[in-house]
Amino acid sequence: MSRRNIGPGVSFFAFQDIITAVVGIFILITLTLILELNQRVESASNPPDDATPIIDEQQIIALEQQSTDLQLQYDQRLQQLSEISEITVLNRDQKMEEANAAKTAAEQQLENLKKMVADMDVQLVNQNRINASLESEAIQLSAQKKKIEELETILAKLADQKNQIKGKEGLLYRDQVDTTNFVCLIQLNDAGVTIKDAASQTVKQLSTARSFKSWLQTNTARNRHFLILIEPSGIDFFETIREELQDQNATYGFDPVKRGHQAALTFEWESTP
Repeated sequence: MSRRNIGPGVSFFAFQDIITAVVGIFILITLTLILELNQRVESASNPPDDATPIIDEQQIIALEQQSTDLQLQYDQRLQQLSEISEITVLNRDQKMEEANAAKTAAEQQLENLKKMVADMDVQLVNQNRINASLESEAIQLSAQKKKIEELETILAKLADQKNQIKGKEGLLYRDQVDTTNFVCLIQLNDAGVTIKDAASQTVKQLSTARSFKSWLQTNTARNRHFLILIEPSGIDFFETIREELQDQNATYGFDPVKRGHQAALTFEWESTP
């Protein structure tokens, strides 16, 4: 039988040469770094005779840092050398698959992180809305709180007025007889004529009874009920005032009281500061 001519086989010598050359370069670099490190350590430990023997603390720290950096570079070179030595023609495809798998896992982690960031952005927007709503409610509550404080002030004022009314001798008359007629309290004493008018919520002091006529002309008797309190010293004013009220067809009543009698209308207490 004749022999079959078989073509040349695959040779790995070229690839092995490349790997050997690369490994040799790394070994050369590593040895160079080690020699440089040893020289720096020796020069640092054996200063020249003319140099100052005392080394600054900062110089020591700098040398230690350089030593650490060189050791780190040395370790990196060893790691790179180890990785290159591990990659061969036989396991190259496996290494590529592992690298692709690591890339896919990293991309998936990146997508998960992006999704987490998006979710956190949505939560932040919702939280900002909640904060804005809470701020609006706080403003409303502040206004309500201010109103409550005002009401508490009014209640305290009314309570104080109530205590004053209880502790003070005299009578307190309401301002209105009904929905249309106001009370006008007239006190007659030695000081003259005191007019306390609920319709205008004013208190006026007159020295003579004739002055009452001028007041009555500017303040109509309509929608007023006049109550005259007569002290013994004010009896002389009564006839003149009664005649004026009768001429105006006013509704009035009178009552004799003792000297120094105290009487007031409700509006006087409400207007007290």
